[in-house]
Amino acid sequence: MEATARETPAQLAWLQGQIGRPFPFEQYGVLGLASGYDGVALETATLSTFGAGLSLPPKDEAPTLVHEMTHQYFGDAVAVRSWDDMWLSEGHARYYERKYAAARGFTDLNAELKDLYEQDQQNRSDSGPMGHVNNPIALLFDTDAPGQLMLTGLNTIVGDETFHRIEQTFFDRYRDRNASTQDYIDIANRISGRNLTQYFDNWLYSPTTPPMPGHPEWHSPAKASGPAVSR
Repeated sequence: MEATARETPAQLAWLQGQIGRPFPFEQYGVLGLASGYDGVALETATLSTFGAGLSLPPKDEAPTLVHEMTHQYFGDAVAVRSWDDMWLSEGHARYYERKYAAARGFTDLNAELKDLYEQDQQNRSDSGPMGHVNNPIALLFDTDAPGQLMLTGLNTIVGDETFHRIEQTFFDRYRDRNASTQDYIDIANRISGRNLTQYFDNWLYSPTTPPMPGHPEWHSPAKASGPAVSR
């Protein structure tokens, strides 16, 4: 992990280019902790920490660092208003992490997304939809992949330029503040000039996996029964 941590300046330059906004803090560092912390990576504002003995395959090390770095933008500079808004932090971190992995040639992003899509119904049945999960652990582990899928679908619907404007407008509007899911939806609707509320609601609150934009050939497993989550 030490050698990969030395790539931090290049990773930061890549992320700034993707988001289109300078890093939100005056400094940033990574710290390895010699403790029983080896299975965990965690960000706090200006600093990401890792178990000093954390051992990951090369294809996972750098994306993990980018994941925590992305939290500096979404999660720290823009904090979530409630636990039901956790996808704003984890979904964005996963989205840019996997884009970085693809850019480095570590993964076939389309194949990876297809696999995640096929797993979504089971995760949704077990933990609830990402806009209202049913247990605390799911806040971290079951809001990231569906958040990535939803943001990828949004990008497909509105196109790259509009998607970047949505991301930048949201970040600029709520930097150094708390933001909610509705805040993001409102900005997406305004910037795109479209009513995307139903799209978001389906991904965030439905007990069943919605269709994936751009991929009508992708099919989720059998639909789960149960009511939609009220918000």
